[in-house]
Amino acid sequence: MYDKLRTLLFPTGAHTRLALALLILRLFVGIAFTQHGSGKLMHPSEFAAEFGIPVWLALITMMTQLIGGILLIVGILQTIITYGLFILFGVIAALFSTGDFQAALVQVGGTLLSAVVSPITTIAIILLYFDLRVRKEGLDLDQLAQQTSPGPAPA
Repeated sequence: MYDKLRTLLFPTGAHTRLALALLILRLFVGIAFTQHGSGKLMHPSEFAAEFGIPVWLALITMMTQLIGGILLIVGILQTIITYGLFILFGVIAALFSTGDFQAALVQVGGTLLSAVVSPITTIAIILLYFDLRVRKEGLDLDQLAQQTSPGPAPA
């Protein structure tokens, strides 16, 4: 158990500096979220009134910050926690800018949709470029195989 935890916290290999930098960043952000989430734990209704959001959204904010911060510190489910925090704070930011909860959800939904579609579009453009370049420069594998294969054996 100790070895697995040590490997998780201090990875070895060629990218030790990068891993250490990411660990420090993860710990810092996790501690910050845990501290802010625990501060809202005692008085969620006051937090909701201060920012003008529903109490249930304040409770979700508090739990996401508290649990997400702890999981970030430990290093579990980092990607899922990041998406959860993104969605939560996106709703809150959109709610502040529009003042309408339904418009805020539509705005966040549009952002999430563009986050899903953008990589697909980029991948498609890269594949089309690669295909065009392969065809233009004659790097097709079938063509190379025909050029390098020996002719019929002499009789």
